[in-house]
Amino acid sequence: MNILELMIYSRNFAEQVRFYRDLLGFPVMEQQGNSVTFRAGHTRYTLVADPDATPYHIAFNIPPGSERQALDWLKQRCPVLTDEGDELVRFDAWKAMAMYFYDADRNILEFIARRDLAPGPGGPFGADRILGVSEIGIPVTDIRDAFSAINRIGNIPLYDGSFEKFCAAGDPHGLLILINRDRKTWFPTNDPAFSSPFSLRGDLSFDFAAGRILSADGPR
Repeated sequence: MNILELMIYSRNFAEQVRFYRDLLGFPVMEQQGNSVTFRAGHTRYTLVADPDATPYHIAFNIPPGSERQALDWLKQRCPVLTDEGDELVRFDAWKAMAMYFYDADRNILEFIARRDLAPGPGGPFGADRILGVSEIGIPVTDIRDAFSAINRIGNIPLYDGSFEKFCAAGDPHGLLILINRDRKTWFPTNDPAFSSPFSLRGDLSFDFAAGRILSADGPR
């Protein structure tokens, strides 16, 4: 499942622009007034200013085998979040290695290298080696209901987990991370999971608002 466009909201908009543009080096595709769109691999990644915005969890795919280089690059730009002291986290079942960090809104961001993906562009690690947005967190009160709503819009397989606390739906190219916001917090920081609204377009397209999955023609 390719995520071609992701739009989220930002409560510290000016700081976020500087973080992504100046610190991480994401190319700016468009900027006007209270919104900015960056290129993140194959994904158009848009931030819209909103003083009431709450945090997200978002992951970006990076080429398999680039995780050590990416970690060194990232540590020169911002602090890396750890899991029991580990800066790189291994997910054997997903054939992946990941690292985590905050942006200026304290969104939990992740760079994840999945061995199931093609190598992608070569050369020294930088923003141009990001393959695209690979995960968006979707905190809800009923995972089964949200999964069913998504599948009424377009078929998406269960990748990992269950409908109790955590469910990943999709494939290594793109995953929807459904969690029960009343029973689970975000890894690796235990930050609370907010049902922050977003719009997603790609192989599967929908909006998420007020804790509900919305299609172009209304709630599902």
